[in-house]
Amino acid sequence: MSGYNPINDILCKDFINEQNALAYILDGESDFEDLSESDSDFEPDLSTAVVSSTKIVHDNNNANIPLPILESLTQESSSDDDMLFPLDNDLIGDITFQEVPIEPIPDETTTPYEYFKMFVDDNLIDILAEQSSLYSCQSSGTSICVTSNEIESFIGVYFRMGLVKLPSVRSYWETFMNYDGVSSVLSRNRFLSILRYLHFVDNLKVTDEVKKNDRAWKLRPWLEKLRENFLKVSPEENQSVDEIMVAFKGRSFLKQYVPNKPNKWGFKLWGR
Repeated sequence: MSGYNPINDILCKDFINEQNALAYILDGESDFEDLSESDSDFEPDLSTAVVSSTKIVHDNNNANIPLPILESLTQESSSDDDMLFPLDNDLIGDITFQEVPIEPIPDETTTPYEYFKMFVDDNLIDILAEQSSLYSCQSSGTSICVTSNEIESFIGVYFRMGLVKLPSVRSYWETFMNYDGVSSVLSRNRFLSILRYLHFVDNLKVTDEVKKNDRAWKLRPWLEKLRENFLKVSPEENQSVDEIMVAFKGRSFLKQYVPNKPNKWGFKLWGR
């Protein structure tokens, strides 16, 4: 029978603690928990989780680990963290607020529609109409010839559906459930046709490299123009920043599960 070796206990404790820490990190209620598992392109990177577990295991349970081993773990953790989050004072900019002249909103801008048009302007609406018509032609050989006015009506109908919820999209046009705020704006077939071919960019002009490196390439040009419109509003000194969940349960690498939100599945954005 072999003699008792205390080193085995030390290594066993270290292994178990690291495994428990790793399990805690992977099973915890993180904002990135339950990213779309059906996405074949997604392979979780556990390297950062392992680094984090090394930091967590330094608790009272490690009192029996020899100091050289404990210091070695600490040094490895610190060096890895330095690579992930370098502490460079040059990256810290001047946070003193410098007020800039803010162009006042015209007095005639009083309705929600007019405020909406300050950001989603005619140019962005025209892009949607053009690209949706083009995509329908590329896909089916026949263009739906959607107009800018129809795109605006489509967006308005979508907003209204978010406020008045019925069992299905078709319910808004059903005889016994007809909702005039939707059915009187667009016919059911026209709405479904625009919904099917709604597009933001010409797929044929996007390179394979862009498709590989930018998961939002189907929206990117339109989003950049929208961002430019948002930046036209100069920030004030006092800001309120919060998370926004865009409800979505389809397949997407960007989808997140946030259990403490009313809409637990969707895209998490930051708004101010």
